[in-house]
Amino acid sequence: MAGISDKRHSALDRTFSEDIQEQPDRPFRDLLGQHIRVTSVYLLSDSEAARWLELSRNIDDAFLEKFDTVISECKQSGQWKKFRDQVAQHLRESETKTILARQFSSESPDDDDG
Repeated sequence: MAGISDKRHSALDRTFSEDIQEQPDRPFRDLLGQHIRVTSVYLLSDSEAARWLELSRNIDDAFLEKFDTVISECKQSGQWKKFRDQVAQHLRESETKTILARQFSSESPDDDDG
């Protein structure tokens, strides 16, 4: 992830692991949203941070299912960099799809009524 040092990744991991341990009754989805919001603060690009903030408000079952394997691995290891990297990749792919969809929809074929 651009702009986040290994030291910062370690701090984010530690904070998130502590949040999970200290708030066992809080829904994991809420904790994950909080972690994504906190991560967004450390991103260099405002547009990237905005996408992370938007994602933090829209964590749904589909998102949790998509990232289920990496979430399980990260819960066991206590290291969440892999999760953050996969979220960043997911957001980049989503942005690319959105851009391509906009380009495709703006390139409507000429009507040839003849």
